[in-house]
Amino acid sequence: MGVYQNAIEYFKRVADSRYVAAGLTSNVDLLVRWDTGVIQKWVDQYATGPRNISNVENMTDLVDMLLFRLPEGGTECFICEEVARTIESSLKMASYGVGGTGAQAACALGSFGVRSLVHLTSFGSQFADLLNYPPLSVYSNGKALPVRQFLRENPERYAPHFILQFHKGAALKFQDQSYTAPVANKIILSWDVLNSELPLDHGYFEYAKKNHATALLISGVSGIQQEENLDAKLKEIARLLEGFSQETMVYCECGPFFLKDGYGKYFKELGGKSDIIACSDEELFEINGVSHSSFGGNPYMLMDLLDKFFHTYHPRRGVVIHSRDVSMYYGNPLPEGRDVKSALAMGNMVASAKARYSDYGTREMVFSIADQPDSTVGLQRIKTLEKGGVIAVPTKPVEHPACTIGLGDSFTAGFLSCV
Repeated sequence: MGVYQNAIEYFKRVADSRYVAAGLTSNVDLLVRWDTGVIQKWVDQYATGPRNISNVENMTDLVDMLLFRLPEGGTECFICEEVARTIESSLKMASYGVGGTGAQAACALGSFGVRSLVHLTSFGSQFADLLNYPPLSVYSNGKALPVRQFLRENPERYAPHFILQFHKGAALKFQDQSYTAPVANKIILSWDVLNSELPLDHGYFEYAKKNHATALLISGVSGIQQEENLDAKLKEIARLLEGFSQETMVYCECGPFFLKDGYGKYFKELGGKSDIIACSDEELFEINGVSHSSFGGNPYMLMDLLDKFFHTYHPRRGVVIHSRDVSMYYGNPLPEGRDVKSALAMGNMVASAKARYSDYGTREMVFSIADQPDSTVGLQRIKTLEKGGVIAVPTKPVEHPACTIGLGDSFTAGFLSCV
């Protein structure tokens, strides 16, 4: 029996016993339709030239950033209210969604029937439908509530993230030069003061502890914009992680940081208090100060970076890396009853189901991915990786994805449903 069929059988045995506490931030995502006509008018009116900008303070910043990012790839930027209002009034909103790794992971878990407790920081009335999965509960004042009851009892906290998704070949013109997207990608434009301060409900941690969560997801710290706030929040989270039993697998997931040395501070403070620390392959290269373009598919370089990452930040168990072609675990063995290879395979299936169906998959949708071909690049790399002590599983790539949003969050959900 192959690794994916093994993962399905393992998941069926353990799914009912899993209870994942998913945090730490959430927001309302608004999927924005790319409209070249409208955006080109903005460029004609405001542009000064391509610039790499993280804090967009006016429309000139916005269009200059778009000129830079179309050929280079997507990013996340903070925007001001003026820009947010212009986007809302000028471009069409295609759909609403749940933002934040913890909240998205909880949705994925709920969709394929694994119990989860979510820590919400910002939310709107749209969440009544978007989070409406029976296995999903929201923490509030010492209780785990169904989402609709939570929304009735708590006033809206709105912090929108506009997801501007563009297709391959999308182009803008400035001063007779064309700026074209080589691949489909997205840019996240956040008007979100709330999550940049990261409000934490201490009771959520105590509830997860008392109710024996099998996994505790830590994510959402990367949006903090002030260095002193980051330092204080990391120390606060570290204190809140104390006292969890070995039954709870603390999984520390990172995302792109706005602050210089944000990665280093994050993992230095929380790495040793976590069982597993996790990131994408691109983040692994950035954390180690290595250009991803120098990688060239060299698995030996990947193993060296994994080993350095593990021995720099000292997680109690190990490191998880997820990428387009292969997912990996490097470190110490997990406790009995925790199957890391099945967890990697389940993570791959849940992510691919999201890419294929543009929705969080039911069990049938997730399991159907097992019949799809493995990544040929992944199959080539795992032979070398496994010789170096890395547990590796080739992914099931979707060649023409219906969705590219939330794939890393979906991987996290799948992994935590098994680990």
